[in-house]
Amino acid sequence: MPKKRTGYKIAPSGLSCSEASPYFYVPSNLTQGAAIKFQRAEIVSLRWVIGARADLVWFIGSVLSSYLLLILYAGGILPLLPMMAAWAILIDAPHVFATFSRTYFDREERRARKWLLAG
Repeated sequence: MPKKRTGYKIAPSGLSCSEASPYFYVPSNLTQGAAIKFQRAEIVSLRWVIGARADLVWFIGSVLSSYLLLILYAGGILPLLPMMAAWAILIDAPHVFATFSRTYFDREERRARKWLLAG
């Protein structure tokens, strides 16, 4: 049986408070300013998508590598054509193939989502 909460709930304008929502519950012993800080801390999750190392490599690292390529191209160090060819072969082609193999090449997926995949 879930633990009974004591306190009050707050929500930003446009959002509703529900009994099932843990994000807007604030203990009653907090002041209004502390309650707003508590609420913001509850809404913004600082958990990793995959894990700390994987997120930093794949999400942050990919953005940083894009900026590095832009700097190398803008500085005249790396020509555009070889850079785009390497990107298309090493990064885009596997991504496109993975997308197609999971959707269009998968008979069950194609049958389940034929209207979505057609357009």
